[in-house]
Amino acid sequence: MFRWAESPEIPADSNLAERGVRGLVIARKTSFGGQSEDALWVRGVMQSVMESLALLYDDPAEALDTALDIYAKTGRRSDVRDFLFPRIMPKRRPGTPTAA
Repeated sequence: MFRWAESPEIPADSNLAERGVRGLVIARKTSFGGQSEDALWVRGVMQSVMESLALLYDDPAEALDTALDIYAKTGRRSDVRDFLFPRIMPKRRPGTPTAA
């Protein structure tokens, strides 16, 4: 529970996580929320994708654009994964089940 006390690289507060969702909360408030549960889900997913890409790429929108182009050309999600996360995501062998 107090791993931050053992490791100086782990922050003792949750400010980083709170700042990470701040933009989404402000957008929700200024747009008076989503018009439906589906709209809220889509906004949350897109925010998560863009925040993740922003941690990895200087231009996350360009990375997403390129990834969508790759998917449009090949139709394979594995090609998109290999492009977006070449060093992070382990490659699975065909037929290997995805972790639930």
